[in-house]
Amino acid sequence: MIRLRHVRSSSRAVVAAATIVVAATIAATLAACRRDADPATERPSETPSETPSETPSESGGAETARIEAPRRASDAIESIPTAAVVGFGAHGYPAPDAAVAVGDRRCGACHLDEYRASRESRMARTAARVTLESRERWFGAERLERPTQWPSGQATAAPRYVRDDEGVVCEVRDASGDWQRVRVAAVFGSGERGYTPIALEDGPGVRELRVTYFEQEARWRLTPGAEGDPDPLGYVRSPEFSNDCLVCHMTVIRERDGKLDLAECVFGIGCERCHGPGSVHVDAATRGDASDESAHGGVFDPGKLAAADGVRFCGQCHRRPEDIEPERAFRRTPDLARHAGASLMLSACFVRSPPESTITCLDCHDPHRPIDAARDEFNRACARCHAEPERSHTSDLGELASDCVMCHMPRETRAFFGLSFTSHWIRVPDAPEPSGQEVDEIAAVLEREYREATARPGVGRERQAKLRMRLGKLLLGRGSTDEGLATLRGALEFAPLYKDRLLAASHHERAGEKDRAGAILAEAIRSAPENNRAYHDLARLQTAVGDVAGAQRTLDQWRVARPDDPYLKREQQALDAARGRTDGR
Repeated sequence: MIRLRHVRSSSRAVVAAATIVVAATIAATLAACRRDADPATERPSETPSETPSETPSESGGAETARIEAPRRASDAIESIPTAAVVGFGAHGYPAPDAAVAVGDRRCGACHLDEYRASRESRMARTAARVTLESRERWFGAERLERPTQWPSGQATAAPRYVRDDEGVVCEVRDASGDWQRVRVAAVFGSGERGYTPIALEDGPGVRELRVTYFEQEARWRLTPGAEGDPDPLGYVRSPEFSNDCLVCHMTVIRERDGKLDLAECVFGIGCERCHGPGSVHVDAATRGDASDESAHGGVFDPGKLAAADGVRFCGQCHRRPEDIEPERAFRRTPDLARHAGASLMLSACFVRSPPESTITCLDCHDPHRPIDAARDEFNRACARCHAEPERSHTSDLGELASDCVMCHMPRETRAFFGLSFTSHWIRVPDAPEPSGQEVDEIAAVLEREYREATARPGVGRERQAKLRMRLGKLLLGRGSTDEGLATLRGALEFAPLYKDRLLAASHHERAGEKDRAGAILAEAIRSAPENNRAYHDLARLQTAVGDVAGAQRTLDQWRVARPDDPYLKREQQALDAARGRTDGR
């Protein structure tokens, strides 16, 4: 049985194409579509070429050039009659009920300029399947010999990638000396900054492997976020978490028997990831129906969204404010530079501008093509409101010819191993952490976005828990203690992370609700008995309230689950000392 996944609108996804530009001579364009968009087109080759295969029209007129062959395997989707497109359909952005994916090449038959340009963008190359034929691009012999920088304190040596008769495997010797191996299924990342290999399990989960390649350093490193991973190869993420990763790197997700069907998935961000499945649009063009409703009604146009909704659309992958922890927003931490959509929506420039004219992603970026700093005129968006910048600047830099972005959207390198990202939190150069009115504005944006996101249809249990934890922390920080604690407890009714259970317990303890804190910690132990922190926190809490016997029972549970844990001995000694002081009194 084959199951196709539709992805909810709250899933993060990157915008890879904005407004579809229809040729001025619609009749000629429709004729080209009729000629080149035959559903019976040949199946693409198994090893797609890395060079463009389309030939531009010699005359340069309205007739669109025929695209003889696809450039990469993503175009194979036109042979799949019932493929689901990520982000559209059930709980996603609207698409006609009968619409299915047609593939980038079909779009390119009429929209050749956009097709050509987008194929070179990072988004189109943000993921790729690893096969025996394609492995040289990421796992060539010379690249595999490059050094691996592995931090001290890890339980095992660095995993390594090895080529074999089928492709590439990742292998590592575990703490007991046994070799563990898993096959590399794909890589995430365009490669311009780096890429992280992934593996697939028997179920729908994705294993993010623990060694990532960093292009600028020409070396392998521990995958960011994998520092405390107990699995030496990389832990297997839950189906929901895995889905949230996949939707930012794929256009079509196809499953067979509960597992990703790699041969039929479409890797990278293609036309239909942002415009929806294109079959209705193509069918109208094939019939020669030039009416606006028929020709364009089946295509989703992100460019027509209201400003905030447009940024949220891009923010499916480039992050929305709902994806940001409140404490990071209030400190404006350097790592927020990676989260362009959220940073833009939290900046005063966005918040204080009229909703109908505030800045959006499309004011500066054409998602169909790579950024070209020499060609793109970023200042135009600023000049809409700041037509006379010299009036508000004290330096000679404040002129219309100046580079606004250089000063007000600085490059950030402090959080990414030296990698550089442009901060989209527009601000005065060297601005301190937010304060006063700006803090109130940030809080208002976060609260609105958190609440709206929890009410969105189709939000998964893990994400519901995260959103409610963020909202609860925000409310507590703003002085709404009762509502904040109640919101944290609401988060625990879904599928919270272990660390969030600990955090909820800590907030309840600080608020004087120690019984509730103890109950939350006890549930954390039941949810993950192999982790030691909840035992530690519960025993300390029980000791603090004088329940020495309860603390001893907690340590006994800890001993059964982790008899060799060095921290257990220390906590037992602390409890024995506390028992002695109690007995002495």
